[in-house]
Amino acid sequence: MTKLYKVEVTVNGEITDDDVLYGFKAAHDNASTGRRLLVWFTTQKTSTSNDVAWDDTRVAFVTQPRKRDKDTITSYHSELLDYGSEYLVESRSGGGHTIHYDDPTHMAVHNISEKDLRVGLMAYVAVAGEKLTARHHCENPLPKNVTTTFRAVEKILLFLGDSPEERKLEPGNPVDTALSGGILIDASAADPEDLRVAFDTTTREWSWDGGAWARLVQAGEYLPSFTS
Repeated sequence: MTKLYKVEVTVNGEITDDDVLYGFKAAHDNASTGRRLLVWFTTQKTSTSNDVAWDDTRVAFVTQPRKRDKDTITSYHSELLDYGSEYLVESRSGGGHTIHYDDPTHMAVHNISEKDLRVGLMAYVAVAGEKLTARHHCENPLPKNVTTTFRAVEKILLFLGDSPEERKLEPGNPVDTALSGGILIDASAADPEDLRVAFDTTTREWSWDGGAWARLVQAGEYLPSFTS
């Protein structure tokens, strides 16, 4: 059965048109290098109440190698995967078929095509009451004859920034280091009733009830370190 998570995000103080709420979702994989987090969502207009909801549906995607970081992901093949499943990529377009995978705690994507590709995960997310939409949130290189394994992690990173660089972010853009101070939330480690955070636009600081399910992220921290 699909499980739904929701974090209540309150913004205190004056909100300007420059303020943009954006987020990332973590995932665990076996890649030693090349792992990148992608902007999972951004808000067109930030309000005082911006609930972030997502479910634990697991969707893998396969696409071409990235040419530029500012490029969004517009063409890809997606595949709904369960733990204990392995998707065999047979073509450059990402087409293939699914077989059994021996590890019931992970899902796998194996590139048996003749081309180097890129693989990642998508997750359904909704902000401020919008409809749940599947969006890309992580990616790894997938050279030919290589297998990447994934496990979903119900941790999200939230930022509310006002810099020109942050205002230009689009879903699917890779970001390797935090552009401003943020908050890491482990939804699997909290009582659902406690998942409430706040941001103060005057101090530019995040706050919560002090529980161990959240921690602050400093500007400049390496984001892929939060993937597990």
